[in-house]
Amino acid sequence: DTAAAISWYAERDASIENEKLRKEVDDLRAAAESDLNPGTIDYERYRLTKAQADAQELKNAEREGLVLETELFTYILQRVAQEIAGILSRIPLVLQRKYPDLCQSHIDVVRTEIARASGRAATIADVEKWTDDFRRAQGE
Repeated sequence: DTAAAISWYAERDASIENEKLRKEVDDLRAAAESDLNPGTIDYERYRLTKAQADAQELKNAEREGLVLETELFTYILQRVAQEIAGILSRIPLVLQRKYPDLCQSHIDVVRTEIARASGRAATIADVEKWTDDFRRAQGE
């Protein structure tokens, strides 16, 4: 119990200290950024360095699998949608085989709903438009 308590206090102190350091770094960055004037060489150097750091962070996140390119994401979604549409299209036939007494009108209703769902799944190609809509809604 003593070791666990000591460990907890040590982790808590480290967490508090890290938070203080993060705030101090953020304050220093804010102060440094406010000293920069657009058009000066220091400002342009700062912008370039920040852009390079952001690009590297994005590459690292992509390498770690935390983010996906929109094209890859769209490709994956299209493949999944195609597989699901294939499975759904077989449902009416499976229902007819398993339940031969089922009315044709019921099968037709199922077919119609599956066609609607498959049509909706085909709109996965619009993911880039949806992304733009999302960003606009978020104010980006």
